[in-house]
Amino acid sequence: MNHTEPRTHEHANSKYDKVVSACFFEPVVAFRFWKAGKAVDVLVCFHCGELGFQVVGEPKAIGGTLSFGPARARLLALVTAARPNDARLRGIR
Repeated sequence: MNHTEPRTHEHANSKYDKVVSACFFEPVVAFRFWKAGKAVDVLVCFHCGELGFQVVGEPKAIGGTLSFGPARARLLALVTAARPNDARLRGIR
């Protein structure tokens, strides 16, 4: 799920503004959600403030990515508090 070209994201029912990202998507954290024996991973890239979605066992991601810019600082604080010894999180500001 690597992107090298800028992308634009719009979500009609979202509080997030339209964003353009030229980030090389590099998630350092993933959350896994389960329902009825199926799982989806939510991949978090703090560098560009985007989420990616992948159904476990599927070869391709679900659609594009979604900006979480307004919640980035809070999510980073929560993840860092939950994983204080994770070296991958130390250099992220």
